[in-house]
Order: sequence, then C-alpha cells, then structure tokens
Amino acid sequence: MTQRAYPTKDELRRNFERELASVTTGGGLHSETWLDIETDAALVDIASAYPEIDVSLVTAARAAFASRLADVDTIADAGAPGASSESEPGKERNPHD
Repeated sequence: MTQRAYPTKDELRRNFERELASVTTGGGLHSETWLDIETDAALVDIASAYPEIDVSLVTAARAAFASRLADVDTIADAGAPGASSESEPGKERNPHD
C-alpha cells in the first residue's frame, strides 16, 4: 500500500471548513491540518476577534486558504510523489505509476 505524502484538495477543503467553523464559534485550532502558516494565522485572527468577528477576517482567511490550494496544484504539477490535486475517495496515488 502506498502512503500519500500530501492531502488532496478535498481533504484540505474539509480541514479548512472544519477549522473555520471552530474559530467562528469560539473554538480553537487543531494540529496537523495541513493548512499553511498564512491560513492558520488568519484563523487565529478570527479566534482572537470572537465573538465580534468582522466579515473581512473571514474573507482574509478564505483568501489565504485559496493560496494554499494553489500551492497544492504547484506541488502536483511538479510531480511530487503522492501529490494530487484531486483523487478518488479511498484511492491513493501510486508514485511508481
């Protein structure tokens, strides 16, 4: 069985939405989400502003996350083992294919 080195875009989207939901409801961030420093920082800004969260903070977090997704495309385009912009659920990419 091949282990993927990077999460898929769908996995990253789920992680981001879970983290965004957490910080907008007074919760904190989780570790090992594969989100980048910029996205984490934007989410921390939201958590720090809770309960008075300005929409601009959420917009900034979404923009930071969009950059993270672009990074995933760059990694996949470079042919990194296990990197994939999308994958079938439950199916891992074999770097030897």
